[in-house]
Amino acid sequence: MAKNSSVLKGNLVRDPFFDYLSGRNSPVPFMRFTLAVDRHPPRREGTDYLQIVAYGQRALHDHAFLRQGSEILVEGWLRTREGTDDRGESTLRTEVVAEEITFLRNIEWEQGNEAWTRVQEQLERELCIPPSHDRLPVAAG
Repeated sequence: MAKNSSVLKGNLVRDPFFDYLSGRNSPVPFMRFTLAVDRHPPRREGTDYLQIVAYGQRALHDHAFLRQGSEILVEGWLRTREGTDDRGESTLRTEVVAEEITFLRNIEWEQGNEAWTRVQEQLERELCIPPSHDRLPVAAG
């Protein structure tokens, strides 16, 4: 039996787009970004640019840490959607739906703990939680 599965290692082309989609009971967090993936040498050289999407807690948590240039490993599955372009012509769009995202290298982590502070502040705003005074300390070095 064949399985629809993808594992990709690459770098974010730009910061991810984050929004909420209207769901049945409540809004669903949604994130989209482009991943630059090097082709496997020696036969094929070059870079492919693949669309990655994530939903729910994966999107809510990870979008605050992902930045342009971050090196990540994405595990997920391929999905093809039909649509129309600006001229009204039918199009097919293939994207990877991320189930797991592993951070391999993040530029902001190397510069300090600013991303974690941003995540905590965002969650406090979205969940109406009073500001926390016990934030994680910034790593020395």
